[in-house]
This record gives sequence, structure tokens and C-alpha cells, in this order.
Amino acid sequence: MKVLIAFVAVLYSHALFAGAFVFAGDSNGVNRITHPQGFSLSNNPQLNVTVCIDPTGSETTQLETSVRNIVNTWNQLNTASPNLISGGSNNIPSGKIDWESVTLHEVGHCLGLSHPNLGSQSSNGVSGSDTDFTQSTQGADNSYDIGIAGAGTDGIKGSNDDQRDDDVNLHWFNKGINNPFVATLPYDSSNYSRDINDLPNSHSYVANADRSVGSSLGFSNTEAVMQQGSFFDEDQRQLAIDDVATLSLGMSGIDVTANTADDYTVNVIYGGVASGGDCDINIKHDPTYSGLAVCSTGGQFLDSTHIVITTANIRIGASFDWFYNTVPNGNDLIFSNGFE
Repeated sequence: MKVLIAFVAVLYSHALFAGAFVFAGDSNGVNRITHPQGFSLSNNPQLNVTVCIDPTGSETTQLETSVRNIVNTWNQLNTASPNLISGGSNNIPSGKIDWESVTLHEVGHCLGLSHPNLGSQSSNGVSGSDTDFTQSTQGADNSYDIGIAGAGTDGIKGSNDDQRDDDVNLHWFNKGINNPFVATLPYDSSNYSRDINDLPNSHSYVANADRSVGSSLGFSNTEAVMQQGSFFDEDQRQLAIDDVATLSLGMSGIDVTANTADDYTVNVIYGGVASGGDCDINIKHDPTYSGLAVCSTGGQFLDSTHIVITTANIRIGASFDWFYNTVPNGNDLIFSNGFE
């Protein structure tokens, strides 16, 4: 059973949906690139982003191993294919949702990443399998050009032959390749674009790292962690190439060019169980929240194309049948001064 997860991104109190980066879209500009907290227009070679468990939530001790694992995963930026592990191949009981997999996705939002796919959008009528189409704005006709006809001749929504009419693409892709399961180095504007004129001649739209698209391209059981949608009994605790490429594109700085003075790295720090005022990203396992999971972020404009996150809070609905992983992922942990 598939569980669609709703997410919220807030900039000056406006609710927005984006493609590869939160805040990109009609309201703020389709070329917006979002950077984690601490980024500025001056040189900042390392951003320290602290992740904490909100002590006012529930199950705080059961969450610690997963949060430490999530910190390590975003720090290591290793990729895996396949990265969707189901059934007897994982340690998740049948019928349960893996808390670590869902929260790994949420922390990605808090670092500035959004959905490669449209995702569920009740206000715009996007639901069911239509959520798998590549992220975009609605274009001049104020309507997503999706559905069976939009899926092209292969019938796979989100693939490279989709027919999207005037929908404006928001997803960054590797130029001349358009394969989100293949790395093209360096991860910067010399190799990545959101302009459909940079697609291969035989492609009509940008492909996203959906599992069905992956299977069609020879990457079975692989999907971007940032793809919206989770399944019961599914371990997705490892990043895909598209996740790393997008975060790394942001790390190429204001000039969006790798190996220049404004490049930076992100050091995600586990801050333990601590109050929100001490942390950049706060995770609350919230008995009062009826949804599955939500990431709320605030941001500040830096220039015409760049935004920095200023606040980031995650709420996870406590009423679901969660599985809490107790197995460390084996990497060294980094702790924030003053927390542990």
C-alpha cells in the first residue's frame, strides 16, 4: 500500500511547491536554488546544520538510532542502487512504515531539497499515479498537462517522452543525458540544467527518479529519497544519485560552478534530544499531528536566484504503525558542542 506524504514549504508565510529545490516556482522564480541554514553571499566553506529531537514529542528514545543514521547518511552522500529494500530483505515487519526512511526524506527538505515529482497536491487536483509526473509549474494555461496522454508512448509518468505542453520544468537534469540515475560530474551548471532545450533531441520532457522510470532505464528498485510517496514494509535508508546531485548542485555556490571560492560542504550534526531554540532542524514525533509527515521551512532571499533556509521543523504523526530501526548504519557520528 502506498502512503502519500504531504509537505509544506513556507517563505514569508506563502505555501509553495517546488521541484528540485524548495521555494522554486511561479511565486519566487523558477530558477531558485535553496541553500541550508548558515549559507550567505560571503564565503562559507562549511555549513554546520544541527538536527535535534524535540523533547516535547513522544518516543524520543526510540528515535535516536534512526536520527543518528539519517545524520550520517546526509553527511556521507553515498548512493545506492537498488535503494528500495522490501519484504524479507529488510528488518521491517509487514504492515509497518519505516520511520527512518520517511524522516530521511524530511531532513532532505530541511536542507533545501524538494520533490523531483509533482507529488500530491489537493489544491491543484494532482493525485494517484499523476503524482509521479516530473515537478513543474502549471504554465500559461494554469493547468498541469498530465494524465494518460501526458505519459507519452511508453505510458510511464515522469519519463523522458512525457508530453507536458506548456508546463514549466523545475527539475534539474544532466544536459544531453536526462537520466537521473546516472551521475555527471561535476554537479554544477556546466552539466545540469532545468531548461528543456538542453534535453537530448529524442526526449520531450525531463525524467525524474521515480521507481518505474528507474526500472525502464535498467535501475530496478531504485528511486530518489526525495520522491514523494512511501510504502509499507519498505527500507529506503540510502540516497540515490539524484538526491546527491541536487544537494551538490546547491553546494556549488552562488555561481553554480564547482571548484570555485564560493563552494561549500554541509556538515549535519546530531544534537540529541534538545529544545528547538538550540537546533537548526527540529524533529517532533507529534501525537497532536494527524498527518503522516510534514516539513515546514522558512527562507530568506539572498539575490535574484538564491534563497537560504532560516527555520526548519519536522512533524511526524505518532498515530501510524511505525517501525523504529535500532541498527546503527556503522558510520562515525558527529555531535554538536554542548549537547552530549
